[in-house]
Amino acid sequence: MKFYKSFFVAYYYCKLKNQRAIGRMALFLSKKESSKMLNKEIIFPIYSKILGKYLKEEMKKKGLSQYDISFAYSKEDIKCIDNRTVRGILKGSRNMTVDSQTGFQESLGIKTPKDLFFPNEQFCLSLISEILEVLKTDSHFKKSSLRR
Repeated sequence: MKFYKSFFVAYYYCKLKNQRAIGRMALFLSKKESSKMLNKEIIFPIYSKILGKYLKEEMKKKGLSQYDISFAYSKEDIKCIDNRTVRGILKGSRNMTVDSQTGFQESLGIKTPKDLFFPNEQFCLSLISEILEVLKTDSHFKKSSLRR
């Protein structure tokens, strides 16, 4: 029963499209955990990889390259994002900065940061299913009350 409760809490946060949902989910899952490794260290890479995959698909649909994302154009100025940063974000190994967020938003035509970080329901459902799979299989969560 507790396992399904965590699923609905995660789904609720994704439905709200809250940028800090992943951190909140990790905190929710770690309330009764006593381990050196934080749950955020396990869950955030899952989110980053799924986001990178989504961004790659959107870039492919619009015919954009990494180079196109590297330059964020706005009315005031032009900001250049390092190509390695873009590549790292697409691989899921690097966090987004404000500049890279702006670059992806403007290049892909995404209106709000919420739509960038939690783009659609399918994205949220795949994220939740990946997290639930890790909860079931990862040894870090072996003593978790969510597994019982």
